[in-house]
Amino acid sequence: MIRANRLAFLKAVTLVVAALLAPPVWAQFSTYPGQTYFRALDELHSGDYNRAGRVMQTELRTAVKTIDSRWLDSICFHAGLGEALYQQGRLGDALTQFDAAIDLFLSQATWMRRIQWQQSPREDVSLARRMPAWAVTGSAVYADMPRSFLYQQGQVDNTLAQQQGGVVQPAQFWKLDCEELSRAIAWSLYRRGDMLGPLGAYDARTQAVASRLAGGGLGPSGHWTRAWTELWWGLAEASAGETVKALPHLRDATLLGGRMQHRLTGLSLLTQGKLTAASGDGPAAGKLLQQAISAAVAYEDFDVLAEATRALHELSLADPTAPKPPLAQVVAWTEQAGLWRVSIDARLALIENSILAGDSSGAKAALGALFRRAREVSGGWMGREAERLAALVATSGPYDAALAQSRRAIANQQKVSLRLLQTQVAGAWYDDGRLSKRLARQAYAGVLGDPSVFGWQTQPLDAVAAGSLPLRDAFDRWFAAALDNRDPLLCLRIIDQQRRREVFVGQPMAGRLVAAQWLLEASDEALPPAALALRAQVEAAAPEYRNHRSAGAAATSALRAAIADSPESTSPAARRAAEDLRESVAARESLALRVALSRTPTPLVFPPPIDTEAAKQELVEGDAVVVFHESAGETYGVVLTSAGEHLWRVGPTDELAKDVERLLREVVGSSAKATWTADDLTNDKWREAADALSTRLFADSRLDAATLRRLWVVPDGPLWRAPLGVLTLPGATEGKTLADVAISYAPTPGWATRPRPEEDANQQDTRPTWVIAADPKSAAAVDGIDVIAEVAKATPPPQGLDPTAIHLKSVAGQMAIDLGNQPAAMDPLGLPLTTADRGQREVGAWSGLPLSDPIAVVLRSMGGGEAGGAKVRRAKSAIDVGAPELHVVASLLAGGAEPILLERWSSGGARSRDYVAEWLSGLSRLPATEAWGRARRLCESRAIDVVHEPRLAPDSPKDISPQHPVWWAGFIVVD
Repeated sequence: MIRANRLAFLKAVTLVVAALLAPPVWAQFSTYPGQTYFRALDELHSGDYNRAGRVMQTELRTAVKTIDSRWLDSICFHAGLGEALYQQGRLGDALTQFDAAIDLFLSQATWMRRIQWQQSPREDVSLARRMPAWAVTGSAVYADMPRSFLYQQGQVDNTLAQQQGGVVQPAQFWKLDCEELSRAIAWSLYRRGDMLGPLGAYDARTQAVASRLAGGGLGPSGHWTRAWTELWWGLAEASAGETVKALPHLRDATLLGGRMQHRLTGLSLLTQGKLTAASGDGPAAGKLLQQAISAAVAYEDFDVLAEATRALHELSLADPTAPKPPLAQVVAWTEQAGLWRVSIDARLALIENSILAGDSSGAKAALGALFRRAREVSGGWMGREAERLAALVATSGPYDAALAQSRRAIANQQKVSLRLLQTQVAGAWYDDGRLSKRLARQAYAGVLGDPSVFGWQTQPLDAVAAGSLPLRDAFDRWFAAALDNRDPLLCLRIIDQQRRREVFVGQPMAGRLVAAQWLLEASDEALPPAALALRAQVEAAAPEYRNHRSAGAAATSALRAAIADSPESTSPAARRAAEDLRESVAARESLALRVALSRTPTPLVFPPPIDTEAAKQELVEGDAVVVFHESAGETYGVVLTSAGEHLWRVGPTDELAKDVERLLREVVGSSAKATWTADDLTNDKWREAADALSTRLFADSRLDAATLRRLWVVPDGPLWRAPLGVLTLPGATEGKTLADVAISYAPTPGWATRPRPEEDANQQDTRPTWVIAADPKSAAAVDGIDVIAEVAKATPPPQGLDPTAIHLKSVAGQMAIDLGNQPAAMDPLGLPLTTADRGQREVGAWSGLPLSDPIAVVLRSMGGGEAGGAKVRRAKSAIDVGAPELHVVASLLAGGAEPILLERWSSGGARSRDYVAEWLSGLSRLPATEAWGRARRLCESRAIDVVHEPRLAPDSPKDISPQHPVWWAGFIVVD
């Protein structure tokens, strides 16, 4: 008894001393995160994004904070807020939140070592019985484990700290929902990877997570929580583009102890399924995604359920062998619980299936009621997807209305575009040094390159929306990074990609619609091998197209025959054929637009991307391709020959522009109405300006002037207006200019170097040559003498035939169009070519259907070629990206015009027509550049008819020199 009292006394003394030495150990009995957070998640799943976001922000303000940081619960709040912002389409803000979540995780990565893991998972035998039958995918074993465990902060025994004078940290125990925290970490990794796309491979946070996990020590050794760390590791590797490394970790994360599914199983299976789908294994990916749906239903992970259902829908459309998702069942199950966001996601897939099945009216009605229960959802990416589907529905009606609907969808998608986000992020990383120039050369290739097959199948509208913008700053950064490496071929590929992007900006649906038309109508020889492999998929997406194309071919033949029988006036047979052709084209246009709005992969085949190695092999000695490029105020040149390649700096673009204007002033003058005196056309003042421009352009080009015989030029900016033919290359023999070389222009490097089919010298083209006036006031002849009609056997189209792009392209083999001195710079794509109704006469209409057989086109008397002529007031709707000539030429080429002779300024008289007539005449037996050389030789040997040259001064002598460049240097051949 005495001994017991003594022990009790000693214990009491010990407790008193402990109380004096350190504050008491205490426990927090609230769970972190709390119920308010989970209610916010419910709001998020129901589609109330604003309320969910406000609650998450409140949770962040009131979250647990340590002395120098936030605590672990803030990871959940950052992830939840990030997802709410993501669904709203506020992608930049969402990424900031997910970044914060990952940063917090990295700063407290060993948090699992502080958890009191007092219970282990056991089998949940009742969960399988509660599963709906449609979600069961096999004999899964489900884990039952507590969500929350005690987290220890500080030390129970602070004796050592007391003895050595350290900081006393009394133990505190916090009840932490470890399962939700693990899910929030995993979801932040997953969503960041989704948002960063190809940039994930260069993301410092992703690399830090992978490195930290590879270092181990995050949790207890041999513990069941390894499934969580393996999931994080796999997600980090997947975000970095390391599929081979990611999959083993993701497989290890699927089951606890290799046996039981757990709450994060669905995310593991979802990621595996998406990676497998991207690799092209549809059936295997489909099985994984089915299992992900099942696991998501079992553990009520509605984020994974929505993502997996959509991914399986996209896969089933791309691969008929893949299983289809249980869309109707997901809709019913989620709507019963008020999960409208998840339901709407699945309903969008159902609507798309209805459209593809031909039920446009049912799809239209379903779209009208889609957001009735959750209107906020329409503001995010699902609203944009609904707009894409609405445009698809509209393709069953008038074409113009459907195209307008698609343009609205594209414009709205740009506000929520993942691709544009990636461009912005890459720019920020590059500017602050996080993305080195070495890595930028690789990263920008993924961000600014053409969409992949998988990209078209999963995000078709986003691919088009991003491609609709020039993104010049991004291309400038990419080019600057390439310059740092002095790699001419890489610079050439970047230039080609940027020039193609400029063309896409001027085309309907950013080149996607033109690509669909080419894949449906172009000859095999006109398409690259990679595109031919996908042609069958495009045709399968519009099975009716073949019949309409056959009907169009029959109507075209009938129209040509009727016009051949009655070339001067339109016969009833011609009118019937013209109407049949119009109906065929209208049907084909709608079907091509339907393909462009669908998930069908369509390589952007026009203009074709450059293959630099193949291009070098095609060139022979004496051939050269010279490409000029303006970037960040500087102009550069790249030359490609069979012997190699070279990159050089030309100089400031504004100084180059001044040199071009000076040369134009000496050659043609500074007014489209000014008269030319005999002195203007006999002096050699222009040679000094030509030598200055030649030196600036070619002094460092390494071009071999002695051996140069064939030259392709890809101009940029002011060089589209420069009369390059008058320039003498450094080192050239006296008198040899670029005009003495077979020279042709191209809109892009890829077009200049594309493989060209062999021409059949024996094939006779019986199609007519037509002369057309874009302006009714333009004279069709000079004092009744039309040399084009006389030499080139040209006639006007038959009276009564509406000169639309459709009719002209379908019938004529050659065409000379008088533009009436209209400057293209005012509105390049709106420049009228004929007198047809608006919408059928402009340059932009030429890129539409039908895709004609090659047709030689001359654009005469385009205004603005004189000095200062580029300074015109642009129309409000005019495209302001790239040179006006680029868009004029590209639109004509897209519609089948080839070759093109473009007259950048005109004398308005007979000599201009002489050149056009002789070029058209020579095309029957010579390539385009040789036909131009022939035309120039013939015309320079003939005296100028001063009476029929309205721009010559009245007192001009009859012996005006025909060699002066004012007569010929305004022409360029595009081939």
